[in-house]
Amino acid sequence: MAKSLKEVWWVKITGGAEPMQFYAGVRNLDQLIELAERNGFTIDLEDVSRVPNVVGIKEGEWKAVP
Repeated sequence: MAKSLKEVWWVKITGGAEPMQFYAGVRNLDQLIELAERNGFTIDLEDVSRVPNVVGIKEGEWKAVP
């Protein structure tokens, strides 16, 4: 069972038609890059930051920012 994390990554993706923002439930930057690549996204490392997990994301999840 996936664990809920205390902090998650906030990610902004600007490669598509519309900029998108996501929360990613990973522990480090390497996992963040791997998760993005698995989902077909390229991220700009200047547009990422650690934030409190107020949305209840579990490890390995990737959710759009409402």
